[in-house]
Amino acid sequence: MKKKSFSFPYPYPRKRFVATALVGLATAYLSSYWNSLSNVSTVVFVVLFVLSLVDVFFLYMLRGTIECERIVSDVLSNGDDNDVVLRLKNTFAFDVDVVIEDGIPDEFQMRDFELNTKLAKGEEKELVYKLRPVRRGEYLFYDISVFVARPWGFLRRKVVIPAEKLCKVLPSYMFLHNMEFLSIMNQDQKLGAHKIPKLGNGSEFENIREYTQGDDYRMMNWKATARRHTLMVNQYSDQRCQDIYSIIDKGRGMQHTFNGLTLLDYSINSSLQLSYVALRHQDNAGLLTFENEIGSHLPSSHNMIVLHKMQETLYNEKTSFAQSDYMKLLSYTRSTITKRSLMVIYTSFDSLNSLKRQLSYIQMMAKSHVVLVVFFIDQDIYDMAAQPTKSTLDNATQMVAQNFMFEQKQIVKELRKRGIFSLLTHPMDLNANVINKYLELKARHVV
Repeated sequence: MKKKSFSFPYPYPRKRFVATALVGLATAYLSSYWNSLSNVSTVVFVVLFVLSLVDVFFLYMLRGTIECERIVSDVLSNGDDNDVVLRLKNTFAFDVDVVIEDGIPDEFQMRDFELNTKLAKGEEKELVYKLRPVRRGEYLFYDISVFVARPWGFLRRKVVIPAEKLCKVLPSYMFLHNMEFLSIMNQDQKLGAHKIPKLGNGSEFENIREYTQGDDYRMMNWKATARRHTLMVNQYSDQRCQDIYSIIDKGRGMQHTFNGLTLLDYSINSSLQLSYVALRHQDNAGLLTFENEIGSHLPSSHNMIVLHKMQETLYNEKTSFAQSDYMKLLSYTRSTITKRSLMVIYTSFDSLNSLKRQLSYIQMMAKSHVVLVVFFIDQDIYDMAAQPTKSTLDNATQMVAQNFMFEQKQIVKELRKRGIFSLLTHPMDLNANVINKYLELKARHVV
């Protein structure tokens, strides 16, 4: 409990105080009709006054207070449930009822949030609640207000604990933290990447060894054989270090929201997680963002430190949700990314026509790289298409929704026809589906 608290000098009435006062006023009013009630109203007000004085004595005159400390990380994870811990301690010489109003940042719009608990004399307790931010940036926590009262009291005392704190909301921070990112990074720096040697036409030469029965005769090294007077073969290792680029479209279609989070932020979180998995599979990870202009570009790297750079870059990523320019994307990738790579393009296509406007550029990218186009299911439209119809308007709405669903399936077929991989996914399932698709392409040696 590092910060000192301060108490408001006046007490706050509880609901029972208000209810008792209303009973006294009602009996006082009715006593004008029934004289026998005049004594009742007097007794009610006397009892209320005496018990209120008792509350003031216990809460303000006696030594003691409520100590409270908020424990929250300096960094919160965007789109995830983040734990906030309130650590309480009762230093009063009696049991108390406590109501806590935490100073939650304005971005959450939780103005009526409060926690209720009971604390015995000298008891310490921790209360935990969760916050789910849906926007990257800085969030300011305010002071904590604690209202304390005796279990059967009529008044309560307000204690304010200074607890202002500025926290950053970073993309996908919790995922990296849960994966013990820092310890893994240190381990990788010590151990390094491992290559698996094999006989075959892999691209990285490993060594020359003696021939054993079953070896591929095409791998014979005749010069070494002549020198050693025994059959020798070349041994190769798979080239496992491929470039995986997350290309994030920041254009107009990515401003749609699902469960409070924009498609852009879903894509940002997913790109970080995909990069992490790619690095763990000994591939290189890179990043590129664009809309009407090229945004951020981080060249591919096999070092885990690139995740820190990605996170910081994506945290500061800004967009005006302008019309995406795929021609500029094609021109930029041609000039800067010369090695054949897996391009995972996070984008949004609402119709077949919107795809056809960009298809020629995507197709030209696919000639030099493996392209995976990731776009999103609009769950509201899918639910609309499945609802039973009750009127002509409902029928028309359902037909529009079904046509939208049909066009998204046509987009998948059109991309497949052009040799371009695609993934149509619900935003909530994006992370798992993208990683599974990457692992599938890697297992098929497409990547």
